[in-house]
Amino acid sequence: MSAFVMLANINCLTWRYLAKGSGKPFCKYTGVPVCIGVGPTKTLSKVANRIAKKEKSVHVLNTPYKIETALKKTQIANVWDVESKYAVMLTGKGINTAFDLSTFYLTLYNHK
Repeated sequence: MSAFVMLANINCLTWRYLAKGSGKPFCKYTGVPVCIGVGPTKTLSKVANRIAKKEKSVHVLNTPYKIETALKKTQIANVWDVESKYAVMLTGKGINTAFDLSTFYLTLYNHK
């Protein structure tokens, strides 16, 4: 299950604190462990959540370095569950990771 919360007016440095604080009560009262991923967009939140599930904790993408590192480690097929035929097409074009996809349009624009 996924849920998205808008944190637009909250300083990104406090995201980790808020995420840790919200997961503990849920786990305490339901017994269901919670992994929370936080990012400035839904897609980056989804990437952060995938990492959080592996770490069994909270993962926050709140700096350009953390975002770039996470995108470089995320295979293109794992971005919003890209269908396999599209993943094959994208990898055929040299787009293997989420980072490659995020820079693809910049590459096209610069070649014009």
